Amino acid sequence: MIALEAFMDKAHFSTLLSMKEMNMRFVSLTSHTDQLSAVLVIHMVCEKILETWIEASSHNTNFFNNSLNLNFHNKLVIAKNFSFPNECFQFMKKLNAIRNKFAHQIDKTEMSEEEINSLYSSLSDFIAREPEFDPKTSSIESQKKRYKYSDNNNIKLLLMFTAMYLSVMYFAGLRQLYIPL
Repeated sequence: MIALEAFMDKAHFSTLLSMKEMNMRFVSLTSHTDQLSAVLVIHMVCEKILETWIEASSHNTNFFNNSLNLNFHNKLVIAKNFSFPNECFQFMKKLNAIRNKFAHQIDKTEMSEEEINSLYSSLSDFIAREPEFDPKTSSIESQKKRYKYSDNNNIKLLLMFTAMYLSVMYFAGLRQLYIPL
């Protein structure tokens, strides 16, 4: 593990886990079929992860309080400069590209199989390190129903996001606090 955890404000970063509204929002995606909504919700949650990583790494909880108007890509680069895990960086970079396609291609209503595969491949280091959390063999239980990777693209995205989130927690030294869905 990177020595980063010694430098990061782990208490601040762990506040992500107590953001009930944020966590409930992405769990609710199991009942949605609209892929645009799923991409936007996961993208917003990823942006919050980036902001919290930057604040915790810089030991400045007010980093974004002075009206810094940074876009997602800029936050991603700043987080990378604060040792954000490469597999998470790659996942979020690919997710941002998908979000941008939805934003700029009016006829885009679904993620392509190529986009899904690209997101999945960005997690290869995590999957090699933590094979029991491979999104393709994992499942999520919500509203008394178990969802698996083969169900639909929203579930695939949610399971891949969960793997990426687990990786972020691992690199922040908070793995033991995160309970997968």
